[in-house]
Amino acid sequence: MTTHSVSQTKAAASVADLAQADFADLMREMTVDVETTGRLLKLSRNTTYKALRNGEIPSVRVGAQYRVPTAKLRAMLGVSMPETAAA
Repeated sequence: MTTHSVSQTKAAASVADLAQADFADLMREMTVDVETTGRLLKLSRNTTYKALRNGEIPSVRVGAQYRVPTAKLRAMLGVSMPETAAA
């Protein structure tokens, strides 16, 4: 039987919260930043930037910052938007 320290338990909880927050951003926002994109794709920061520069991840530049359109990121991940009720 393994025992987990309080810090390990808190770290696991914060990772779960972060993943939930990233997914919420994916579903709610028009674009997300590089760090969120990397976490969603399970890529390192450097690999994410390389993929952005190579065009492997669709992005737009706003000044010096890359932003990733969530519609295209959802398509890459195979995640669809939930249907909304007709007005």
